[in-house]
Amino acid sequence: KIILTGAGTSAFIGDIITPWLSRHTGKNFVAVPTTDLVTNPVDYLIEQEPTLLVSFARSGNSPESVAAVDLVNQVVKDCYHLIITCNETGNLYQNAATSGNSLALLMPAETHDRGFAMTSSITTMMASCLAVFAPEVINSATFQAVANRCEQIIASQCDLSESVFGDLPFKRVVYLGSGGLQGVARESALKVLELTAGKLAAFYDSPTGFRHGPKSLVNNETLVVVFVSSHPYTRQYDLDLLAELRRDQQALRVVAICASPCPEVEAGPHIWLPPSRDFIDVEQA
Repeated sequence: KIILTGAGTSAFIGDIITPWLSRHTGKNFVAVPTTDLVTNPVDYLIEQEPTLLVSFARSGNSPESVAAVDLVNQVVKDCYHLIITCNETGNLYQNAATSGNSLALLMPAETHDRGFAMTSSITTMMASCLAVFAPEVINSATFQAVANRCEQIIASQCDLSESVFGDLPFKRVVYLGSGGLQGVARESALKVLELTAGKLAAFYDSPTGFRHGPKSLVNNETLVVVFVSSHPYTRQYDLDLLAELRRDQQALRVVAICASPCPEVEAGPHIWLPPSRDFIDVEQA
């Protein structure tokens, strides 16, 4: 078993990449936050099951992150650790240096975000983990296209005077995504909460799950953002809900973010990601 873990935003890395890694590698990847692992270890750790714990940590000093490593060592007989962190002086990195069953990957110092909200740290740790377990897909050569696209996005969206989000008085924000993009939706919602100090209420869900109750929160003060999957099968469900939300005319605005043009997206406010080769969802994330 390979457990991807972390606290807060670091935990969401697992939510984003676990579905794709499991499918691509055929291995048993699971995403479990350290905040759950520490409080309920018996639900996730089996003494006789060989386990690799992959710990994501910006600072490496979170009490839950340090405790999770200790718990796995105590409970699982055959266990190993991969520490992916941005802080050379953090407890996780320092402890790994003297441990016989641990390997630490240190991210560039520039990724150790100083602000409360994690930004470059999550991106770098996520890409590094993908490169470890799927180097034939995510590597320095293939990832250059992703980096180029990110620069184009930043350049194209820097002028917010005519942004598709508009200068509108929304008080609620909902992010929707399927599969790994639901993890992106969750992280997006957290960023809104953090960066507005809770002044905007932010929510997340999958497009199909949103229909079953949560959709009732949409009113004329709600911004809804739909991350449209690149997978042709999943994409049908995303586009179906997108069209439904626009027909309802309940939300203040419904915005689609998509990697490839289609009429359903163009029917309302949208953001096209800059053109490049076809990206899988985990690269879009």
